Amino acid sequence: MLLQPIVENSILHGVSRSRQSGIVRIEATREDGDRVQVKIWNNGMPIDSERQEWLLARLAGTPKNGATVENRSSIGLLNVQSRIRLLYGDDCGVSFESTSAYGTTFTLTLRNKVHKGGNEE
Repeated sequence: MLLQPIVENSILHGVSRSRQSGIVRIEATREDGDRVQVKIWNNGMPIDSERQEWLLARLAGTPKNGATVENRSSIGLLNVQSRIRLLYGDDCGVSFESTSAYGTTFTLTLRNKVHKGGNEE
C-alpha cells in the first residue's frame, strides 16, 4: 500500500512521458539505528520546479491523523505520507529529488518497528 501509488506515479508521470526507454527501480536499505529507507527511482521526465515546491509544501503539511486534504491532487502520495507518519512517527515519511540529469527518486523513511500509537507488533 505504500509503494503502489509511487510506482504508479513514476510510470504515469515520469516514464510514460519520456522519449527514452523507461526504468523504475526499487531499492531498500537498512540505515544506522532502526531506520529503513525504500527508494523508488525512475529515469523519466523530472518534476518541474514549481510542482516540486508545491509537493514539498503539501508533504510537510500532511497530518498523521489522515485528515482529508483540501483537493484531490497527489492524494496517493499524501496518503502514503499520512500512513508512514501514523505508523512510524513524524520524523519518518516521504521525500524526493528530481532533476533532468538523474530522474526522480522518492525516498520512504521507515523504522524497523511500528511507532508507539500505531499498530505495534
